[in-house]
Amino acid sequence: MGGRGSARIAEIIGVGRLTEMMLTGRGIDADMGDRIGLSHYIVEPGGARDKTLEIAERVAGNAQISGNMMLHGLGRISRMSPEDGFFTGSLAQALTMTSPDARAGIDAFLKKSDIPL
Repeated sequence: MGGRGSARIAEIIGVGRLTEMMLTGRGIDADMGDRIGLSHYIVEPGGARDKTLEIAERVAGNAQISGNMMLHGLGRISRMSPEDGFFTGSLAQALTMTSPDARAGIDAFLKKSDIPL
């Protein structure tokens, strides 16, 4: 129960469900895990690598500043008061949207062309 794993799972599926699973030792299958929010994707056996590469390619195509803001900001913002979260999110958006990558993307969109990477 150490390492914050139990706390994180409880945030996702609820304390009651986690407590019942831990007390009874009941496991869950992939479909149930997906229904209760423990997974993002279900793939056929042997398909995890291809799905992982597909997601990684899509993420790698994003502007670096946007990815960093999401990775380091969203978890923190979600634990802030609504007022502080709104302010911090607004600052993150301003920094992200005024970056050279964002400006190039907006220009490409307005010109209906491909986004330069």
